[in-house]
Amino acid sequence: MFWMGLIVTLAVVALHVIRLCGPSDLIDYGQEEPVSYVMDAVKNGHWIVQSDVAGNITSKPPLYTWLAGLVSEVAGGKVNRFTVTLPAFLGTLALGLVILQFGAKHFGQRAGFLAAMCYVLSPVVAKQVTLVRTDGLFSLTVAVAAMLAFAAWQNNGKGWTWFWFAAAAATLTKGPLGIVLAAGGLFAALREKRTGHFATVKGSHWPGVILFLAVVGGWFALAYGELGHALTDRMLVRELYDHAVRKAGAKIIGQAFFIPSFDFLMRFAPWSIFACVAFWRLCWRPSPDDGQRRLERFLFCWFIVGLLLLSIVAHKRPDLIFPLIPAAALLAGRELSRFTTSWPNRRLVFVALCLTVVVSVCAGFQYGKQRLNNDGVKETQAAEELADIIRRQVENKFPLAHLDTSPILQMHLETASPLVSSETASRLLHGEAAAFVAVRNADVALPMLGTNGVYIVAEASRTKRTHMAVLGNRPSLTMDKGETRRTISP
Repeated sequence: MFWMGLIVTLAVVALHVIRLCGPSDLIDYGQEEPVSYVMDAVKNGHWIVQSDVAGNITSKPPLYTWLAGLVSEVAGGKVNRFTVTLPAFLGTLALGLVILQFGAKHFGQRAGFLAAMCYVLSPVVAKQVTLVRTDGLFSLTVAVAAMLAFAAWQNNGKGWTWFWFAAAAATLTKGPLGIVLAAGGLFAALREKRTGHFATVKGSHWPGVILFLAVVGGWFALAYGELGHALTDRMLVRELYDHAVRKAGAKIIGQAFFIPSFDFLMRFAPWSIFACVAFWRLCWRPSPDDGQRRLERFLFCWFIVGLLLLSIVAHKRPDLIFPLIPAAALLAGRELSRFTTSWPNRRLVFVALCLTVVVSVCAGFQYGKQRLNNDGVKETQAAEELADIIRRQVENKFPLAHLDTSPILQMHLETASPLVSSETASRLLHGEAAAFVAVRNADVALPMLGTNGVYIVAEASRTKRTHMAVLGNRPSLTMDKGETRRTISP
C-alpha cells in the first residue's frame, strides 16, 4: 500500500507544481471572488462571513475561505497564489488517498490503486488541483460523507454521527447539496430489497443531526447576526433557489438535460469508458457477494442520483459533476482490475508511472503553453504587471483607490480596499490633493471620469477586454516634496 500511496501522491504533486509553474489564471473560472473573500478575512478580519471588494456578500459558506485564510496567516498574512490554491491541492490529494484506501478495503488493493490513479490522472484533477473554488474540497467532503454513510449502512447503523459530521463539513463548503449527494448512494438499499436481498438502513440519526445543526447552524446564526436578511437573500435565494430553478437562460427545470452526462464522458475521459462498462455490468451481472454487490449499487446510486439532480436543475456549470467522479473512479478502477489481473506488480507500477508522465506533459502543454492566449491568463498577467510597476515606483502602503479593478491586482499589492464609486473617483481625481485611482479599463474610465487634468501614470499591457492602469491628477506617481496623497472613502 505504501508504494501505491506514494505514486498517487507523486501524480497529484506533479500536476500541482506544473500548474503553479505555468501562467497564473486567477482572472478566469470565476476565481476572483473566492480570492477576494480570502483577502477580506485575512486583511480585514472578516472571518465569520466575507464580502468581495465590490461589497457583495459571499454566495458560499466559508470553509474553503477559512482554510486558505489560515494558510495565508501562517505565511505572514500574505495572500498569494500558493496560499489560495493550497486547500484545493490538499483536498485533491486527500481524496486520491481516500479513494485508494476505500477501494483497497472493499475491492482489493489493485482495484483501489487503479481507482485512485483513474481519479488523479483525469482532466478533472488537472483542472481542480489549483482551482480557487470549492470544487476540490467539496468533492473530498462529499466523498468522505458518502463512504461513511455506506459504512454505517453495512454496520447496522453504527457510525451515523460521523456521517453527519462529514456532511456538516460538506455543507460548510458549498451548502446543503452536499448532504443530498453524499446520501444518494443509500437508494441502493431499495434495490437490494427489491431483488430479495433485504438490507435496511438502520440506526439513530439524532446525535448526528444535533451535531450537524450545532456546527452549521452555529455558523449561520453568527453570520445572520452580522448581516441579517442580506445573508439569506444572497445564499438561499439568489444562490440556492435561483441556481436550482431559474438560472438565467434556462426557461424550465430540466432544460439541456443531457449536458451533465456529456460533461462526465468528456471530463473523466478516458476512464469514463470503463466506468460506463462497470455501470452496465452491475446492472446486468451484479456481484454474487453481498458486500461487494451492495457497494457496487451504492456507488452506482451515488453517481446516478447526483447526475439526475444536476441534469434537472437550471444551473449546469460543468465542474458541478466533480463530486460524482470518485464514485465513477472506484467502479472504473474495479473494472480495470479485471483486465490487469495477470499483470505483475512491477508492470502495474511501470504503466502507472508512464501514465503519470504522459498526463503531466499534457497538462504542462495545456496549462503552460496552450492557455497563454487565454483572455483570463492575459488579464491576470496584466494585473501582475501593473502591480509590479506600482511597487517599483512607490512604497508598499501607497494609498491607491480602486474603481473597478480585479481583486487580483490588490492581492499582489497586499491590500483589500473596497471599490469606490465613479462619483467618488471623479471627485478624487478633480480635487486639489494628489489622488490616484486604479481602473480595469482606462479607455472606458477616462471618458466617464473626465480627462481634464487626469493622467495615465501607470499602465499594463492591453488585453482584448482591459487596459489596466492608474489614473492620477498628477503627471506621475512621484510628487513634489511635502505634498500628501489623499483617498476618499467610498
